[in-house]
Amino acid sequence: MYDIKQPLYGALVEKGANNIMIRIEHVMKNTSIKILDAFVDSMFEIIDQPLLPSQKNFEPVEDELGEAVTS
Repeated sequence: MYDIKQPLYGALVEKGANNIMIRIEHVMKNTSIKILDAFVDSMFEIIDQPLLPSQKNFEPVEDELGEAVTS
């Protein structure tokens, strides 16, 4: 909060410093999420595999229009 004894410039600089700190925290959080996502993508590969006969109950069902129903 703005203190009456503090000059206006000091208050603006303090507010600007707070905004910079918030932006830095936001950038660091997003960067760490992107690094983790890239690491997981490089370690694991998701591929479609044919279902075993015992797993046929879990495949998508096609309705009368021919579209896959997933839920």
